[in-house]
Amino acid sequence: MKKILSLLFIFLFFYPVVSLAAEEPSLISNKELSDGIVSRNSHHSMATTNDGGFINIGTKVYPLPNGYPNKDIVLIKSDAEGNVEWEKHFGSYDTDEGFSVMVLPSDEYILLTSMYLNGNHQSVLIKTDSSGNVIWQKTIGGIFEGYNDINLTKDNGFILTGRGRGYAPDGLTYSGVALKKLD
Repeated sequence: MKKILSLLFIFLFFYPVVSLAAEEPSLISNKELSDGIVSRNSHHSMATTNDGGFINIGTKVYPLPNGYPNKDIVLIKSDAEGNVEWEKHFGSYDTDEGFSVMVLPSDEYILLTSMYLNGNHQSVLIKTDSSGNVIWQKTIGGIFEGYNDINLTKDNGFILTGRGRGYAPDGLTYSGVALKKLD
């Protein structure tokens, strides 16, 4: 009898969770966050903002006067309905990409990006205010490290994940998963 009651409890407790996950989601809204130009724009990360809207980070590609493509980091803030409130671009005169965005309790944003600096691609953290204006920018890691995701830690620091590369004693290159903790 005890076993039957335990099974019944487990079934009643977990059934709503399982049934919700099993239902097919329905489309509520479908918004285009594009300027209508055919390109290779991409958006990599989105977070819900403290006002119920969304912040989206990605890469915007456009041609330079010499015909070569240029990539800029693009940050787009939209309201809860997906209507664009503002759009900001960051980067240098080369290939820069936005990978991850995080909303801080203070309504500021932390952007994890890759920028072409001093002849190399490097991971860069950018902190902005709630309007996308830069507060600070910090290069992290070396030229052989590339980070693509960030999370807030319990002590209000940051944890980054991505790839790391280096050289083994035999002269061969190696790569693997990289984690970096920042305060």
